Amino acid sequence: MAASTNLLDTKTVSLNDILGNGKIYRVPLFQRDYSWDEDNWEDLWNDLLYAYRHNEPHYMGSIVLQSIGDSERQFQIIDGQQRFSTLSILALAVISFIRELAEKGLEPEANLERVDILTRQFIGQKDPASLTYSSKLFLNENNDGFYQSRLIQFRPPVAVSKLSDSEKLLWNAYRFFSARLREMFTNKPDGTEVTQFLTHSVADNLRFIQITVKDELNAYTVFETLNSRGVDLTATDLLKNFLFSLVSKSPSDLAVVKTQWKKIVDAIGLKKFPIFLRHYLNSRRELVQKEYLFKSVKQIVKKDSDVLDLLDHLESQAYIYNALSSPHDDYWKTDKERRSW
Repeated sequence: MAASTNLLDTKTVSLNDILGNGKIYRVPLFQRDYSWDEDNWEDLWNDLLYAYRHNEPHYMGSIVLQSIGDSERQFQIIDGQQRFSTLSILALAVISFIRELAEKGLEPEANLERVDILTRQFIGQKDPASLTYSSKLFLNENNDGFYQSRLIQFRPPVAVSKLSDSEKLLWNAYRFFSARLREMFTNKPDGTEVTQFLTHSVADNLRFIQITVKDELNAYTVFETLNSRGVDLTATDLLKNFLFSLVSKSPSDLAVVKTQWKKIVDAIGLKKFPIFLRHYLNSRRELVQKEYLFKSVKQIVKKDSDVLDLLDHLESQAYIYNALSSPHDDYWKTDKERRSW
């Protein structure tokens, strides 16, 4: 993919490069929730162990960032939030491990200093008034509260059973990495080696292809390009974020849009939604090619009322669209059969 000053900037970076210079990353409010599970954590842990034991770089794939306004330090994470979130949780587990060593009287001054340095490097700065940390990473609307108030403050949840499914995954990820660190460093409890594991094997040796775009349209173009090369990205999420953002100032409209969006996606299926949307647009205007799908949506959806109109049309057409592939679909029942429901 060729870099263009008008479209994007592409470069290979380490985790240290990503987190340096006071950069802040935000998962779009309406991006999907945290969803990695133990299989994903185990795969990542094994990759980290390999990098640790062989002192070799490990490539983590591409991340797509969108700069916020004219800032060179604030970005939305268009693709990569699961990796960002998980690596942040790993860093928290390392910091907690070192803090426990200090509390046990093992090099307390040195280990507390390590805790402070690592927290500023990987998590955020401490506010001098509240003495709480201002995060480098902000998750979506459903997960950020738990991340900010519990995880980065090292406060266990009051009742794990009352957490949402994604919050449980965040909490279990923290427990998973904490357990692996204890197994790995039980015989080396001085804080030095576990610090080097995070600052070198993780932060220096993990490499990403960082793609930075300027706006949603360019982000969608990148999504389509990467998808054509076999990368499983969530173009539907990007469309959802755009539509939701237009109505986000009205809680009532947002609630309606969320409910209606779920009905449509449940009816069509998450992966099939971009195909359905393209067919819908092609039935009402000139032929829309796949790479111009998002641009076409932005041309017809410019304000909150446009979002409501579009979703009304999409919902009505979704049931017909599904019925066309099944002669036994409920849509084809006679009026008499429908009245008997």
